[in-house]
Order: sequence, then structure tokens, then C-alpha cells
Amino acid sequence: DQQNKQDEQQQDQKEKEEEQQQHPQPQPSKLSEQQAEQILNALQQEEKNLQDKQQKERGVPVKIEKDW
Repeated sequence: DQQNKQDEQQQDQKEKEEEQQQHPQPQPSKLSEQQAEQILNALQQEEKNLQDKQQKERGVPVKIEKDW
């Protein structure tokens, strides 16, 4: 009877470990809030620059007059 209880406890422990591996707990951030904001702002500025560059590369469509 006691052996069965130990076996059940070991099984429960294994199930808990497997569940934790499937759903890992989020790690606390090592960045300060100010550092995170700076990184976010830098990424937003970079995205804006890329969007502007793509817009310039596309340019303005030129309407071609047909001469026929």
C-alpha cells in the first residue's frame, strides 16, 4: 500500500515536470523599462526609415502619353 502511494507520488511528480517543460515559465526581464523603451523607439525609427526608403524607390507613377 505504501509502495503504491510512492509510485503515485513519483508519477505525479513526473507529470508536473513534463507539464512545466511544455509550458516554461517566462523569465524575468533583465532590461530596465527605460532600456526596453529605447530599443522599441530605435526599432520604430528603423521601420519608419525602411518604409520611407521603399516609398522613394517606388516613386511616383508616370503617366505615358500614347502617340498613336
